[in-house]
Amino acid sequence: DADGKIYLCTNKFAKMMGYDNWDELRGKTILEYSLQLPQIDTDFYENLENIRKRVINESLNYQYINFISNHEGIVSQMVYHFPIFMPNGEVAGSRVIACKFNMIDDAINKFVTYLKKHDQNIQAKNKKPEFKINLTEKEYTLVFLLGAGLNIEDISIFLDTTTTKILSTLENSICKKFGLNMLDLNLIRQFILEGNIINKLPKKFMKSRSIILQHTEIAQDYFTAKF
Repeated sequence: DADGKIYLCTNKFAKMMGYDNWDELRGKTILEYSLQLPQIDTDFYENLENIRKRVINESLNYQYINFISNHEGIVSQMVYHFPIFMPNGEVAGSRVIACKFNMIDDAINKFVTYLKKHDQNIQAKNKKPEFKINLTEKEYTLVFLLGAGLNIEDISIFLDTTTTKILSTLENSICKKFGLNMLDLNLIRQFILEGNIINKLPKKFMKSRSIILQHTEIAQDYFTAKF
């Protein structure tokens, strides 16, 4: 409803949040029902609550992607959050539609599994890393995503930055550290997979977050028209 208390939801959503059925969520706010999942930072839910308030107070449509880090790995969702209007134009509440996005989570989770097996093989052979390259956290995250097989466009969405900045980092920093005279994504991926450069999950992946794709205003005239 307009106060942020759940009026109706699906059992699927309730079970995703750690409850048995949707009736257990009836009347709870985002910050109240999120207590069931303490492994996710409270600021993630506070951000969702801030979006909800803007949807209600400013009559905005929001489209955003949630990246949630949990025991299953990285889970991505495409989310649409929009106001529900009364015939007179008053906002009665809001509706959230979320669906599993699969934009990058499958690739990342498979890559993490690969790295674990790769690390075990190296330890078993007592083999030292072939390359010692000092990467910043930003560069490490970018290299990790490249190793997972993501393209530049997907990486730009996940890192909430532009493709121009990513290409600039690759050309002006990472290529030099890898000893490459030109940008070659295939060679960079080869270095990543064969050089034991990547051996842990980037810090950025540990924290659940939302990335706003767009928010748009709704024409009030439509709802205030007389029928």
